[in-house]
Amino acid sequence: MINNNHYNHKNYNNYPNWYKLAQETQETQETQEIDYRGIHTAPTKASGAPLHNLTNIYPDDIYSNEGARFYGHYGHNHPLDQQSINIIQNARNKPNSKVKIYRAIPDTNYEIKQKIKEISKIITYHNKFNFFPMNNPIVQQLEINYPIEQFPYDEQQKEILTALSSQLTHLNQQVSKQNKSINPGDWVTISLPYVKEHGKANLNNKYIILTKTVNASEIFSNGDSIHEWGYNP
Repeated sequence: MINNNHYNHKNYNNYPNWYKLAQETQETQETQEIDYRGIHTAPTKASGAPLHNLTNIYPDDIYSNEGARFYGHYGHNHPLDQQSINIIQNARNKPNSKVKIYRAIPDTNYEIKQKIKEISKIITYHNKFNFFPMNNPIVQQLEINYPIEQFPYDEQQKEILTALSSQLTHLNQQVSKQNKSINPGDWVTISLPYVKEHGKANLNNKYIILTKTVNASEIFSNGDSIHEWGYNP
């Protein structure tokens, strides 16, 4: 939590927006990470077939030239389907062959990072032009806090810059360390474009991508998708 004795309870309505954002984001981070496990259980050694040998799940024609057309998601030999089929076919009977897997998870720091970016741009603008951008709501709020009637222009500008720098410091302190590892039991994909689609569609484009290189024998399919696998080393 922010080390500030003036802000010591959970009713944030009267506090600065940057403080409310930092506190509320921090309080939801652990819940988001726990909740993000997927709707159903990923396939395992007991319930699926490994990447290097899918014959117990798919017919042999998954290894044919028609594999992408027969078992792809997008139809018409779409490049994303063909990419995953190529990986499947290259790993056939090679349990120790290496394959890169991907997983999209919610970026629990997204809102804070956006605010950091916004404030950093204001400070950079000021450092370049020696004045603040016009009609910026953050600057306008600080101008209310430091009215020109009480603060000569140069002093006002200095106070605003100091306040922005303080906000930036506090926000950076609130960026938490997420669990950035792919764990046994996780759903993963062998397609980078596919995981990006998943992040954009299912995580409101507020995501980060985890990646790991594993053996073909360590990921498993239940036959539902050539793109989606369970990691079970």
